[in-house]
Amino acid sequence: MSSTADHFHFLGRDFPRKDGNARVTGKEIYSSDIDFPGLLCGRILRSPHPHARIKRLDTSAAEKLGAVVVSFRDTPDACFNVRQVSVPRSTYKDWQVFSDHLRQVGDPFAAVAAETPELAARAAAAVRVEFEPLPAYLSIEAALKARKGEQVHERVYIEDRAIEIESNIACTREVVEGDTEKGFREADVIVENEFSTPRVYHAQLEPKACVCRPEPDGGITVWPTTQALHNTRILLGQIFGLPLNKVNVVRVPGGGHFGSGIHTNPVILITAALALKAGRAVKIVQSREEDMLDHCRYPARYRLKLGARKDGTLVAGEMEAWVDIGCHHVQALAFLGVLAGWWHSLYRLPNLSYRGTAVYTNKVPACAMQGYGAPQVTFGVESSMDMLAEKLGMDAIELRLKNYVGLGEIFWGQGPTVRSLIHSDGVEELLRRGSELIGWQNRPDPAAQKGRLRRGIGMARGFHTSGTGAPVPGEVKDYTTAMVKVNEDGSIDVLTALMDHGGGTLDAAAKLVAEEFGVPFDKVGISPADTRSTGYDVCTHATRGVYCGAGAVLEVARDTKKVLLEYAS
Repeated sequence: MSSTADHFHFLGRDFPRKDGNARVTGKEIYSSDIDFPGLLCGRILRSPHPHARIKRLDTSAAEKLGAVVVSFRDTPDACFNVRQVSVPRSTYKDWQVFSDHLRQVGDPFAAVAAETPELAARAAAAVRVEFEPLPAYLSIEAALKARKGEQVHERVYIEDRAIEIESNIACTREVVEGDTEKGFREADVIVENEFSTPRVYHAQLEPKACVCRPEPDGGITVWPTTQALHNTRILLGQIFGLPLNKVNVVRVPGGGHFGSGIHTNPVILITAALALKAGRAVKIVQSREEDMLDHCRYPARYRLKLGARKDGTLVAGEMEAWVDIGCHHVQALAFLGVLAGWWHSLYRLPNLSYRGTAVYTNKVPACAMQGYGAPQVTFGVESSMDMLAEKLGMDAIELRLKNYVGLGEIFWGQGPTVRSLIHSDGVEELLRRGSELIGWQNRPDPAAQKGRLRRGIGMARGFHTSGTGAPVPGEVKDYTTAMVKVNEDGSIDVLTALMDHGGGTLDAAAKLVAEEFGVPFDKVGISPADTRSTGYDVCTHATRGVYCGAGAVLEVARDTKKVLLEYAS
């Protein structure tokens, strides 16, 4: 079998990373490294309580020290959602830059900026605040018992419409296909279990940071830690009433994200608020402890029921999921949708019933992390398939091959509104070849072994989509923009708003361009990018960087090459 490198000059071959020298020598410039004369040091003040209201806030002592202070008195009170990827009519808005209603330990209620880090620390310590503690809900069960008037949020907004809420249920989502009651009556074997996955902190190498500089034209330039340049720009414009031509967000190399930078992290908004009030550039770099108070992976707890005939054909499935989203929405409705989507897309179920419920608690807000629901659901589904195979007396791989969603079928991937037709199917090859490599047919039987420690071989399958777009019409689109510029000496510049999380997304784009034009890899450059010099990109998320983002670069390269060839001819 020939390798990819046999067919291409650049794809499948190793080349020095374009950012490699800067990264390994410590010369790469991250948000925390941005510096210039007159830069103020910012510091965020955070709640020590999981749930409280501010009764009194006195910032006068901090201001006497020469610090600039911002709080809920200085920032717009309009609600928003920090993630801009989803559909407006499905986006719940419950965030504010600052609020006097504090909903988690670490919830920001004010920030200071001063000439030095030491002065900023003194100013932060000089702020006097009196809290009124409120009942704290640290589990789904406790949150569901909250009395009206004591819940985490009293109202949320969808677009400009206010919705009064009387409980800590943030949102629900239901999906039904076929008749599950009828399906389970036809089943010969049924398995039913409850599964749970925990909250996990992303632990990316780089804690979130931001620099914001007011410009002479009344605009701002922002150097943030983010995966989404243009969505950050849009949100900053909306919150602070700035036209987008006055907001410039600069692409800064990232020290890892894992999904934690898809949304616009609060530190970006707070830095902008301080800079606008101070009329000077401000930098805030979060500590590791502060970063842990900003985001975590969505946990999930769900009951899963599967029914099959004697021959292993799945006939019905039922899932009821509960998700602790923390104290704010970061597209929780979309997350409930993808839980159903990953499940539906793994195995054919003619009769399916799903209900998901997202619940507010006084915890760190949950957000996307490495798969956005796929690992959570795959754990339970694959465990259930093994249990089903055991009950049926059937090989677990054969059961999967009999029921998986494959070539020519529709899979949901990112949820019921994002549907794709499968044009390529390597599942059988992967399972067959994989089973040979791990010695599946000759695996040891743990039941036949003695002692506390026993050895066995397990397997599971799963998948993730590249992007949120789909050929079947739906409500989610995956947009990106790219420019390929051929220079006078034949070298090429690539301009895109794609973010590279560290895995080489931008190098992949450069390789595609080099391959298409047949020019040396070192003759393809990745241009510095910001939101003024690039068109809209939805953000680097959902494993879309190479497939969607670099795919668009390839399409533009092909168009550019066509123009050159026509001109030359």
